[in-house]
Amino acid sequence: MVTQKTEKKATSQKTEEIPFNYVRSKPSILGGKAASFTVLANSDAFIPCEATGDPTPTILWTKVASGTFVSKTRRGNRMEVLPNGTLSISSVSAQDRGQYLCVANNQYGSDRLLVTLSVITYPPRIIQGRSREVTVHSGTTVSIKCQAEGRPFPTITWILANETIASEKSDSVHKVFVLSDGTLTIMEVTIYDRGIYKCIATNTAGSDTFTVKVQVIAAPPAILEDKRQTVLALPGENVKLHCTAKGNPQPSVHWVAFDGTKVKPLHYVNEKLFLFSNGTLYIRNAASSDNGNYECIATSSTGSERRVVTLKVEQNDIVPKIINASPKSTEMNIGDKLMLNCSASGEPKPRIIWRLPSKALVDQWHR
Repeated sequence: MVTQKTEKKATSQKTEEIPFNYVRSKPSILGGKAASFTVLANSDAFIPCEATGDPTPTILWTKVASGTFVSKTRRGNRMEVLPNGTLSISSVSAQDRGQYLCVANNQYGSDRLLVTLSVITYPPRIIQGRSREVTVHSGTTVSIKCQAEGRPFPTITWILANETIASEKSDSVHKVFVLSDGTLTIMEVTIYDRGIYKCIATNTAGSDTFTVKVQVIAAPPAILEDKRQTVLALPGENVKLHCTAKGNPQPSVHWVAFDGTKVKPLHYVNEKLFLFSNGTLYIRNAASSDNGNYECIATSSTGSERRVVTLKVEQNDIVPKIINASPKSTEMNIGDKLMLNCSASGEPKPRIIWRLPSKALVDQWHR
């Protein structure tokens, strides 16, 4: 029994021994001591560094120019080392070009690989060409495209007609803004937006310029109703005279009455005339004394337009009647000034004529 236990123990010790032909090895990087890679700007670069050795080597990358270290434990950055030793650089820029050193280490030694990374860049080229002319109507929204290609991807900036600068990062609460694809948008264009606009595409390799001349067509005022019209009304009737004006920019409207009185929007004149915001003139309690021409005038920065309405209030003939007169007999001294009154009512309004002792006839127009 003792002999069996001894043999069993000896067998157990034999399985834990390392084979005599097992050899530990220092790292060896596959592919040689130097390599070169070329990538396009804005693309992702993957630079391999595969090493053999026992124990498994640790991989450390260094950018030679700056001395920056990148290892497997450094993740989440633009540069990181993948589990297989490959150096990953996302969205490569021209600043990433240069030499990178890969070092594989274990307790038996190290190996090195020097990699030269070249980054291809080319200057921007705007697809729309060099220049164009855009014609738009006042009051509309215009969008002007500016798309550019290049490496690295170009940045788009617009210089507006008023010499201010707009880009995607600019404050977009205003009427002019730039979309992410470089498109310039101008809302509710006016004649003040006309002029030269420049789109500039830039990257580290250069720039390109696209010039746009914006012409704004402004529509002069136009009155939709007839240019001349006659309106009949009854005494005491409330009359509305219409004047609908269109144009870009929107015209302002006012009326001028037969006696030269100017009526502005939302203003009451002599408790008789009122102008609505839509251009309609309101005449309250029309009478024959309101007869005459009423002129509507629509104006804007692009011109003016006129419309004349002749108002005729029908008359109910009433025989003239003198309602106020001076006494039939008046005594005065020589040299005094004589004033005699005579007022009358009637429809149409009576004409008053005086006959002098000389039998000459005098009225208010002939003295």
